[in-house]
Amino acid sequence: KGVDTIARMRREFYVRGRSIKQICRELQVSRNTVGKILRAQRCRILDMRPSEFVALVEKGLLPPPCDIGSKRWIVADLERIAFGSTIEGPILW
Repeated sequence: KGVDTIARMRREFYVRGRSIKQICRELQVSRNTVGKILRAQRCRILDMRPSEFVALVEKGLLPPPCDIGSKRWIVADLERIAFGSTIEGPILW
């Protein structure tokens, strides 16, 4: 898919809060494609492969996703972890 489509997938999911199913219907792409793009985004924040990211979540070293109909990570929390910033308020692990 083109760069514009990838950017739109990310915007629809992270900014507008649309579900993967809604994005698939609107952009006419498969669920696998959307999932792959979104997994790559959260891993890119921490500069690691998707398999490494999942392993760290499973070990409890990274916060689990929030379940709001679909599982999503709070990008701001991942960025704070990546940059070593202070975290205000709790991050539920």
